[in-house]
Amino acid sequence: MSELLKKVSMLVVVLFVLCGCQTTETTEVLPESIRGYKQPTIAVLDFENKAGMFKEWKLGSGFSEILVNELIKSKRYNVVTRYDIDSVISELQLQKTGMMNKYGKAKPGQLKNVQYLIKGTVTDFSHVAGGTLRWIGSSMGIGGDGSVAQVSVILSVIKVETGEIIDSVSLSGTATASSISVKGHYDGMGFGGSAFRKTPLGEATTEVIEKCLKEITASIAKEKWSPKVMKLDKKMVYITGGKFRGLKVGNYYQGFKRGEALVDPENGSVLGYEESTYYGKIEVLELFDKYAKAAIIDGTFEIGDTLIPLEVPTAESF
Repeated sequence: MSELLKKVSMLVVVLFVLCGCQTTETTEVLPESIRGYKQPTIAVLDFENKAGMFKEWKLGSGFSEILVNELIKSKRYNVVTRYDIDSVISELQLQKTGMMNKYGKAKPGQLKNVQYLIKGTVTDFSHVAGGTLRWIGSSMGIGGDGSVAQVSVILSVIKVETGEIIDSVSLSGTATASSISVKGHYDGMGFGGSAFRKTPLGEATTEVIEKCLKEITASIAKEKWSPKVMKLDKKMVYITGGKFRGLKVGNYYQGFKRGEALVDPENGSVLGYEESTYYGKIEVLELFDKYAKAAIIDGTFEIGDTLIPLEVPTAESF
């Protein structure tokens, strides 16, 4: 084989290997601890800064960016981009128009997919030394024998559909530091970076963000998730979930219909539900990243039906 042919053959092998590497994808699977919970779709507004100027840092947008990053890392939420937030805000103005149904909620199709809006206010971002508030100021340093960095925010969670504030709480974080570690410590660093996170104010900020994350999760991320029927095909159904949710071939499910909602006619609040019904059975035959294909063993199903797992189906149950 000529030298040229050898080089061409080697190039083909290399390209084949590279293409194979590029097309091989690993499906991301939710951690088992959160697979059974819904992922609310949320938008985070820039925080309002009422703590005063600190260096040239933009505390409002900085806090929201850190919180967004932590929300995404948790894998508990679908977080929309900041470019979608204006449209979400405009939807909240529906409360001031006649575009509402008889229960005071926005009509279907008039709202974006965003379910909750997160907003916050930075109320404190400072060092306290000797019982006296010490602003670091333009020189980024303080005197004294020691200090406590304190960061406080007010966090609010708003349900977009109704404009209702479902949670509002004041949260604080602190970190102690000697005067030596504080003096000049903030010169030349950006808010939210790795260097900042090691400072007293950085540690206090991290503590506040962690508390915000826990508060948001407790408020809106505790609703249970179940697969739903999304397409019918003769004796087969396509259901939501798939590898992403940890579904497995051979899993069995039965249909579940929640009873009709019992709604308070005065304010539209759901007070409860009529008796639920269980029906039919399916078996998962094929998995895809975010959906699965299943065979109908018995019963009839409709698009949108909720499915409940059957742990160990017995012969008598078929």
